[in-house]
Amino acid sequence: GIHSVTIRDNIFAIGLVDGTVKVLNTNTDLLHTFKEHAQAVTSMDIDGNMLIAGSKDAVANIWDINTGTLVYTLQGIP
Repeated sequence: GIHSVTIRDNIFAIGLVDGTVKVLNTNTDLLHTFKEHAQAVTSMDIDGNMLIAGSKDAVANIWDINTGTLVYTLQGIP
């Protein structure tokens, strides 16, 4: 199920309890599916073309939502 949601302009991201992040536009076209988290995604934010998502696995990932590229991983975040 859905655990967190964020929206900016015409892009929104949904964080799921299985650790998946889905990025969609406001037409509900799926743009990206990210599966780097091992546990529920608890928080997210979009800033420009960057999406940051934190999860219960104590990891925060930053993706470029234009390219779908994982840019940076912060591990051990309490």
